Amino acid sequence: MAETTITTQTPALAIPANIITEENANLIMGLVREAKALKISDAEAFRGGSERLNQLGRSRKFIKDAVAARREPFNKVLDDITAMGAPFINGILEAESALNKELVAYDRIQREERAKAEQERQRLAELARQQQEAAKRAEAQRLQLEEEAKRRQEAAAAKVQEATTEEEFNKAAEAFDTGLAKDAQAAALLIPQVPVEVLAKPGDVVVPLVAKAKGAKLSRVAVIESTDPELLARTYLVPDEAKIKRHILDGTITAKTPGVKFRIEEKFSGTGR
Repeated sequence: MAETTITTQTPALAIPANIITEENANLIMGLVREAKALKISDAEAFRGGSERLNQLGRSRKFIKDAVAARREPFNKVLDDITAMGAPFINGILEAESALNKELVAYDRIQREERAKAEQERQRLAELARQQQEAAKRAEAQRLQLEEEAKRRQEAAAAKVQEATTEEEFNKAAEAFDTGLAKDAQAAALLIPQVPVEVLAKPGDVVVPLVAKAKGAKLSRVAVIESTDPELLARTYLVPDEAKIKRHILDGTITAKTPGVKFRIEEKFSGTGR
């Protein structure tokens, strides 16, 4: 793959060695040390402390402004570099989105086809099983009828031999005929044969394999379309702390207001003037 070089007309900038002069740095750090060690025990120290606090505020603003001024040229360079890459990034994101839709759609289709094929295979396998069970039950019934016929015929034959009167002979003969009828019933019983094609069909169903993505991974992403604070569990509701603090200070929220516990702290801050 050929390498493409993207260039900018913005000239290279030298990194500054410092943001303030040594003299200003010494003054500010001296003020920091003095303020940290200062103890307020009388009115004069109180006035001096408040003045030091104001000086610290001005110093903080001075340093922030100096840092911002030094950063500005670099911010411009970074913005230019970002702008050069933006068309490529945007194009890539659009292509990723379009291709992802196609991959997800095909993946869903192939999984559905596999599921349908598996269901059909299971249905045919169950049909073959049911037919096999029906054949087994019919065969068992036939054997039972044959056994009963044999038993009746043997008992009737014995009675025929033992008969001493015409009435006894006729009853024995009638019993023998009943045994023959059971035999005929067993012979006439149809034993369902399971067609070979029925047994073969479950194996003939081809359950397609699901193609695996190469160099990509399918993941699940939650997309929130709307929320209803009235129905949403409280654990998912984040309090607006900035608004709550404003209402505490203006008296809208008091110690009796349910759902919030607070305290008010006081502190001095330099005006920076």
